[in-house]
Amino acid sequence: MITNIINPLLQAISFISIWYLYQIMSKVKPLPGHLFLIFLSYVAGASYFNLVKIIVDPLFFLIVDLALVRERSFYHRLLFAFYPTILFDVAT
Repeated sequence: MITNIINPLLQAISFISIWYLYQIMSKVKPLPGHLFLIFLSYVAGASYFNLVKIIVDPLFFLIVDLALVRERSFYHRLLFAFYPTILFDVAT
């Protein structure tokens, strides 16, 4: 019962931390409604794929970067998707 509450809360804290790093690096500022939709989809996806989170997080941010920014090279997309998530994982 308590894990049903704690797990999404931890995923939300994880998203806020990774998103802050992603936003500083990539200079992407989506609309508040889009950011809320990204937040909800991250929490739902990370809660569902909790065991493979190390793979799902970078893929999620790669998809977000593809959706938000059109004119960026593939290598920059990989950097902005993988670096914040790996940095957060190492820090935790």
